[in-house]
Amino acid sequence: HRILPSRSGATARTVLGDYAGVVLVDGYAAYQTATKSGPDGPSPATLAFCWAHVRRKFFEAKQFAPACEEVLRLIAEVY
Repeated sequence: HRILPSRSGATARTVLGDYAGVVLVDGYAAYQTATKSGPDGPSPATLAFCWAHVRRKFFEAKQFAPACEEVLRLIAEVY
């Protein structure tokens, strides 16, 4: 285990290193920054987002986009 001084995209890149696989993450943008394609090509890591965080975004958006109710219903079926 390490404690790093920042939660930045650069720190996430350091932690991921050359890891090639699926990384389960929350919605924090640093992970997306850390896995963007760069001069060396695409990142070997693939992000998989936590369903609780995904669900929260649809829940927050449903007041503006009623179709989100259907997505929330489908997410409930997963559980």
